[in-house]
Amino acid sequence: MTRAHYTEIAAKSVVNRVSGMPFKWSVSPYRGCVHACTYCYARASHAFLGYGPGEDFEREILVKTNAVEILRAELRRPGLRGEQLVFGTVSDPYQPAEARYGLTRDLLRVAGAAGNPVAITTKGTLIRRDLDLIGELAAGAGCTVNVTITTLDAAAWRKLEPRTPPPQARLRTMAALAERGIDVGLFLAPILPGITDGPGALEATAEAAAAHGARFLMGGPLRIGAGFAEPFLAAIARDFPEHLPRYQRLARFGTLPRHETDALKDRVRAIRDRLGLADRSLPRAAPRPAQLGLPLGWVNG
Repeated sequence: MTRAHYTEIAAKSVVNRVSGMPFKWSVSPYRGCVHACTYCYARASHAFLGYGPGEDFEREILVKTNAVEILRAELRRPGLRGEQLVFGTVSDPYQPAEARYGLTRDLLRVAGAAGNPVAITTKGTLIRRDLDLIGELAAGAGCTVNVTITTLDAAAWRKLEPRTPPPQARLRTMAALAERGIDVGLFLAPILPGITDGPGALEATAEAAAAHGARFLMGGPLRIGAGFAEPFLAAIARDFPEHLPRYQRLARFGTLPRHETDALKDRVRAIRDRLGLADRSLPRAAPRPAQLGLPLGWVNG
């Protein structure tokens, strides 16, 4: 494995407008991700930075060292008051770089002080370092944590997500969050046909999450968009060659055929209903208290 190379940059903006998603604003202190998940759609975004979507995405990590100052300034804008900020859209905010730089923790503090609710999506167990802070955010402006677990199968996990914490470690992290009263749920996505959706596989993952305190479940099928199909198909050819023809067909259309997508949605819905899990992943933005409407002076990325 090639060691990651960290480049510190001065960002012009930290809050990014998002379209076509159930949220409007994202915050990304890092670009690129050493977790090296083969299916990651965010690989395509690395091309905008002059890097490739394959190994470059996994080893060329950009660090927005001025992110805290920029976020403070941006959250003074009237249009961002009380708006939810989503962390974990183009890179994991709790990837190993966070242990060194602490940007996610500092950005969460800024968001909380400004009265902005946050949502965090992560595979990283480092989030347990910030249990106290996340608990404060949850009791204040609002905080939801989506823990991503795509499979409990150890062999598939090592191939699909080679540098992530093991699924069992993520379940323990989920339990630690739930014990603090934090709104935590399972992000069962992407679901990879023929690889992670075998008989009982999705059900087992959801059952384990529910047993570890998950309150909600969101799951959806893999999409293969322009810009990262090539490294993904190369990984499938290497690790799951028997499925390569199917994924080559899938790549031509971007997603599963409608009837397969509908069947998968029905399956996830049935799992959710049986386990009593909510049908959501992001909370509604809480109204911002009037006294926080003043500047304070002091979250596709």
